[in-house]
Amino acid sequence: MAAVLRSLRRPLATAAFASWILIGASARADDPAPDGAKQTVSERPTTEVDSKASIAVAVDDRVTLLSIVARLSGAAEYNDARTKSPYADAVDRYFKPFREHRVVGLFRDLRARSGVSYDAPMSLACHLGALPALEERIDLSTRPERLDARWTPAETRAFLVALRDFVRDAGVVEFLATQRSYENAARARLAGALDGAAQRAWCDGFFGARDGAVFEVRLGLLTGPHNYGVGIRFPEPTTRATARMAEEITPVIGCWQWDTVQGLPTWPKGALESLVVHELCHSYVNTAVDRAWAALEPPSQRLFAMQEKRMRAQAYATARIVCYETVVRACVVRYFRSRAGERGEALAKKAEIREGFTWVPAVADALAAYEALPSDTRDFEAWIAGLAPVLAAEADRLTSAP
Repeated sequence: MAAVLRSLRRPLATAAFASWILIGASARADDPAPDGAKQTVSERPTTEVDSKASIAVAVDDRVTLLSIVARLSGAAEYNDARTKSPYADAVDRYFKPFREHRVVGLFRDLRARSGVSYDAPMSLACHLGALPALEERIDLSTRPERLDARWTPAETRAFLVALRDFVRDAGVVEFLATQRSYENAARARLAGALDGAAQRAWCDGFFGARDGAVFEVRLGLLTGPHNYGVGIRFPEPTTRATARMAEEITPVIGCWQWDTVQGLPTWPKGALESLVVHELCHSYVNTAVDRAWAALEPPSQRLFAMQEKRMRAQAYATARIVCYETVVRACVVRYFRSRAGERGEALAKKAEIREGFTWVPAVADALAAYEALPSDTRDFEAWIAGLAPVLAAEADRLTSAP
């Protein structure tokens, strides 16, 4: 627990671009090895679950593909200087002749017209089948529940035609085949630092177990300091014959530090635990907020207006996104209460206030009442539906504050 508390006190160097890791902590002794330390390279399939964890770790080709296209388009969040690594260098050399491919132009247009950026490419990646076919895993015309709303069916299908052409024209499958050793080494590095069993157990206990769900953390080798809580939820099966896994919870964890010997990703001490928990929480929170948005929007708009400049600086550009973040951050406060007691909770609240989320402590306190209920009577979505008065009270408090 001492390690948890030390990390909560210490603002990390990455706070400006991944603010939530201010409350990150790790009580484990298996942080990534320092530069030069020997690493065991795993030659297992990248999606195999480590026996010690109930969260798999993967380097996913669809995540890489969409990251490459966004990078080629010039999207700032996929061209952060901190993405520089042997992997990024190989990508840049190989794909330089394809900077003006049709799919890159379409991505630029979608970004300018519809705001397709940050987590939107990663959200689409979850909804596509394997390369090179990239089939729709859910009919896009049905507006899949967890597909980012910036991907409209007609525009997305036109984009996918060009994306499949890009895979063929640029030899994407062939390129990725040359990178498997590096990818597996990076996967092994993250798997060795991730306490997936503990984090999955907390999610199951706090939100309720998701029967049939698959949990898999995916490396964002080209996403830099940006992390995305994405996934896919399948429609309920109509018959036993059509039954399939109900959901995939697949957060993308960025890579922005690299060791100087092997060029593999590392993470600031204490950051990884908070990052993973934060992004896992988005899979439970976002859809619940969406369903209750009619009630949550008025107080959320008031809170957003109070801190709009600070929120936009962190790429939280709408009241709805700020509401997602509010609830997720409050959940993470409760996570650290379970990990480090009252003192851990207090330090986590202070970290949120420093980031401009001055209303998060009150939301976390409201969550404490939810958490105190017997586990078999908790209904997280019902709790979200009743959150508006708490947000409104915080907006009133902050408006009247001197």
